[in-house]
Amino acid sequence: MNNTNLNICKEGEKLEELYPTVYEWKVIKEMIKLLSPFEAATRLLSGVKYPTIGFTYPCICNLKDRLETDFTSLETMDAKHCRNAMLEDLTLRWNYPQELCLKGSFFDPRFKSLDFINSQEECNNIVNQLKEEFMIFKHNEQSDISIISEKNTDELRTEMASFWKKKEYQSCTNKG
Repeated sequence: MNNTNLNICKEGEKLEELYPTVYEWKVIKEMIKLLSPFEAATRLLSGVKYPTIGFTYPCICNLKDRLETDFTSLETMDAKHCRNAMLEDLTLRWNYPQELCLKGSFFDPRFKSLDFINSQEECNNIVNQLKEEFMIFKHNEQSDISIISEKNTDELRTEMASFWKKKEYQSCTNKG
């Protein structure tokens, strides 16, 4: 019986060592709050039912803004260090604008003004790049139309018919 009590005491001491302290619980709670905007951004950007490229840069800007303003009153040093490291990492990784993401944001009506970018010069640069790319596309499209019209229409139909037959066959074999 005495041996059993000794084992129980040892197990209790081990458990006490493993159980988080009051300070560690405080860190855990602050880390959950600190990471919650990242979870929301991850869920938004992981959407499979809608295009998300336009959300990327606004999400990053929002995360940086939240880290700079919403989490200035953290109480634990561990959470403060984590916040600073995350802010530093976001700033380093996204210090230069991601042109593809910004272009995607421009085509999303909610972000068309690109007002989340701090630099008007950068906004103008993105708009000018898009105008330039549109002019190139427009020029190439006109060239493609003249080439296609010269091609035999029946030949194009045959090519597309064989393409769709092949796709249909692959679809049937993948199901079976």
